[in-house]
Amino acid sequence: MLFGLTIQLRIVHTSDSHGWLYGNPHEQDSANFGDILSFIAAQKEQKPTIALDSGDFISGSGLSDATDIQGQYVYEAWAQSFQYNEFYDYVTFGNHDVLDQKSIKVLLNALCDENVHNHTISYNIFANGGALTNRFKFTTIQNTKFLVLGFMYNMKTPKPLKIKSFIDEIKKDQLFSTLVKNAEAFLILLHAGMQSDHQNYQLLYQAIRSLSPNPIIILGGHEHLKGFMYPVIPYSSFDNIFPQTFNESGDYNAIFVESENYLRSITLLDFEIVNNQLSNVQYKTLQSNKQDLLNEVNLDQFSNQNAIQIQNLINEHLQQLQLLQIIGNCDKNYFYQDMNPNSPDSIYNLWLNQVVKVLFDLNESQKLIYNPISLIGTAFFNSNIYKGPVYKNDLYATAPYKNEFFYLVQIQGSDLRSITNQMNANGLKYVVSDINTELQYSLIINDYDYLQFKKDADKLKINVQKESYTKYSTFDVFQLFVTQNCGI
Repeated sequence: MLFGLTIQLRIVHTSDSHGWLYGNPHEQDSANFGDILSFIAAQKEQKPTIALDSGDFISGSGLSDATDIQGQYVYEAWAQSFQYNEFYDYVTFGNHDVLDQKSIKVLLNALCDENVHNHTISYNIFANGGALTNRFKFTTIQNTKFLVLGFMYNMKTPKPLKIKSFIDEIKKDQLFSTLVKNAEAFLILLHAGMQSDHQNYQLLYQAIRSLSPNPIIILGGHEHLKGFMYPVIPYSSFDNIFPQTFNESGDYNAIFVESENYLRSITLLDFEIVNNQLSNVQYKTLQSNKQDLLNEVNLDQFSNQNAIQIQNLINEHLQQLQLLQIIGNCDKNYFYQDMNPNSPDSIYNLWLNQVVKVLFDLNESQKLIYNPISLIGTAFFNSNIYKGPVYKNDLYATAPYKNEFFYLVQIQGSDLRSITNQMNANGLKYVVSDINTELQYSLIINDYDYLQFKKDADKLKINVQKESYTKYSTFDVFQLFVTQNCGI
């Protein structure tokens, strides 16, 4: 960057869209993908803007999950948007994008297109022996050389993909060191949550800050929450040779951001860079309803023909899959953010006291010998159940996952209480009905939650053994409940 140069930039950031490209049919004026693309294009016409997304494009909506191959229509829409530089500039990938082998084939096929490839970045995901896509990009904005990187947390994936630990990768990779030293500012797309994976934010930040004093902006997702930290407060000491970036509050040349899921809102981050220092940092989230988007860019309506064409294709798939078919009616709202299992408005109350009765009725061979009880993690639901019509799409939005159910034939109430307390030691993450420590229980649990349940049981030296309970998945059970109860 030239000394004395001031740049102004707006970042438009989203993450964890999970196929919600048609808006929310239960909310009036909810913005769809075409509206958001039009908004980005309008922003770029009005001020220097870069649009970024931190991954998880599929899993969690009918458009994604009601097809033979999960996400095929979703990737089609994003691939079409990448044909135009007026929309998203760069995206990276999340855990749901790399879980299903058939979906991975669709993704790999999309990446063969030059325009799609040019808009995607992933430093530590590899395929068939090489990088999945671009490992990095340099982009010059107002004479400032930004390094754009994308990272995915370490996890096992089906072949031909392989994810390498990005911390190990950047420590041993001379390329990373060279890239950082050649950059004047950093835009990092990290598929990890600020709360649940805060250590990954910090380790990545420290790896960069130990090599460069220049502005660092890390944009994340994964845990479906809004988050913002400025200045960045390092969680531990590290080899910092650039004390000039710090004041008594922390590192004022670094920002952490996390965006909400399902395109419910859009993150807007405005800042200046003056002599290599961040200045005038402003953060806000904009609710994704059409009128708010229009007001932000001072327009009466969106008329971007490329965005309209993309949305028309999405709407055709929506109709083809009959996702707005009404399959029932709900007499009240149930909220996924109400995690109190005793609250009449909590979706967890509905699950634990009504939906699980479908599971209990599947008591083949009298498997539930003792008092039946269920446990469920609060990451399971990501959408409310709305009063009024229940659409076919709501089945995929409310309980999208195809987890298998397990059961424990017998567990003492005191042991169950100890395990659940251990599971929730870092905040309420798992919900269970009231437990009588004197009783014996038969516990129903899905395989995703059982991983943490077993881990914490082992810590407490409590022996637990699961058995497969039923052929029905969590999605199937919710669908049965809706069917049997005339749409809740």
